[in-house]
Amino acid sequence: ADLDLVGQPAPALLLVNDEDWTYAKVVLDERSLATVREHLSSLADPLARALVWSHLWLMTRDGALPVRDYVGIVEAHAEHETESSTLATLLSNAHEAIETYLPATARPAARVAHLEALWAMLRGATADSDAQLVLARAVAAQAAVTPEAAGRVQALLGHPMPMVTLDTELRWQFVRALAAVGAVDEFALWKELQRDKTMDGELEQLAAKASLPTAQVKTKFHGEVLAPGGYSNAQVDAALYQ
Repeated sequence: ADLDLVGQPAPALLLVNDEDWTYAKVVLDERSLATVREHLSSLADPLARALVWSHLWLMTRDGALPVRDYVGIVEAHAEHETESSTLATLLSNAHEAIETYLPATARPAARVAHLEALWAMLRGATADSDAQLVLARAVAAQAAVTPEAAGRVQALLGHPMPMVTLDTELRWQFVRALAAVGAVDEFALWKELQRDKTMDGELEQLAAKASLPTAQVKTKFHGEVLAPGGYSNAQVDAALYQ
C-alpha cells in the first residue's frame, strides 16, 4: 500500500537511498538542499557525503541546480572532504560544469573565481597528503583555461610553494596548463624536456606542444596524427588528449 507522508515530520536532510543499496536518481527537496549548502561536509559518513555529491551533480546536469550553486557548494565544502576519490570527482565535476553548462560569456569570470578558491584550498591542504595532490591537479586543470593564472603558475614552477611537492608529473601538468593558454613557447617546452629526458617526458612535451593555442600548431598536429605510421599509439593519445 502507498504510504502518505504528507504532514509527517521531515528531517533537515532527507537522504534517499542511504547506504547506496540501489540505483536512484534523486532531486533533493528545498529543505534538504538548504541543509546541504550549509552542512554537507559535517556529514560523518563518507558514503552519505558521496551520495549527496552524486545527487547534486545529477541535479546540475539536469538543470535542476544552477551551475553557480553547484560550484559554490564545492568551493564551500571540498577542502573538508576526507575521501580523495570523492574529492577528485567533485573537483572534476565543478570544472566540467563551468566549461560545459555555463554560457560562454559567463565562463571567464567563473574560471577566475573558481581558480582563486582552488588556490586557497591548496594552500590550506596538508603537506604531502592525497588531498594536496588532488587539489594541485585541479589547480593545473583550471589554470589551463584561465590565462590570468599564468603568472602565478610560472612563479610556482620557479619557486614551489612550501607546502606543495612539485614532482615531475605534477610539474608537467602545470607546464601543459601554461602551454594551453599560450604562456610558453616551443623553446621553453624543449628546456622542460631537458629536465626530464625520459620516454614519459617526451610524451609530456608532445602533449604540451599540441596544447599550444594556435591554428598553425593545431593544423600541424592534426596532420601528423592522421599520417599512417607517423605516431605510436601513446603519442597519438598524448597529442589528442592533453
